[in-house]
Amino acid sequence: AAGSDLQQQQQGAAAVDRSNLQSEANAPLEEDMVPFRLNEYTTITGAIEVWTVFGEDFEGHHFSELALATAEIGLEIQPSDVVTGYMLVSYDDAEDNLFLDEARITLNNPGQWPITITAGKFYMPFGNFDTYMIQDPLTLEIGEIGSEGAAVELEKSGFHGVLFGYDGINEAGSSDQIESYGAQIGYGYEKEALSIIGGAG
Repeated sequence: AAGSDLQQQQQGAAAVDRSNLQSEANAPLEEDMVPFRLNEYTTITGAIEVWTVFGEDFEGHHFSELALATAEIGLEIQPSDVVTGYMLVSYDDAEDNLFLDEARITLNNPGQWPITITAGKFYMPFGNFDTYMIQDPLTLEIGEIGSEGAAVELEKSGFHGVLFGYDGINEAGSSDQIESYGAQIGYGYEKEALSIIGGAG
């Protein structure tokens, strides 16, 4: 009941002050992750994000909340210039448990091959969910596709295209077969202060 009251107060707030307390940086494969290189082949990444919200509603009731928004640890292994393995374990605050978020193998040789092949459990390269918001937008929560699958991506002279397939859910509710596919094509240009990115899928 207390949680429900708090939610109602948040929805009816006239003014809400938000502060975002976070410890995060960039890693080679995952954004917002702090990298730590064990050796020339192995890198550990991690991210912790805490957010708080407080304010006052129309009736003068004060509210506040502090939550662990993100807790992740990843392991990247690159035994050669062509092969990279990556595994990410995340914390789910709603279920209060750890789960395997990603586990994938990538084949790519920058400067030599224009093609990248990815297979395993990962987020399908479809859509653009860039945001400057403190929390993930609703479009990301609804549109992001994380599943077992494979993707082939081609990138050359600013143009990029990708084909992917992943385990979908059939009418019986089973997801043990690859029956969902997608494609995306786009173009990106960046020079000094000018940046242009467009695509369709």
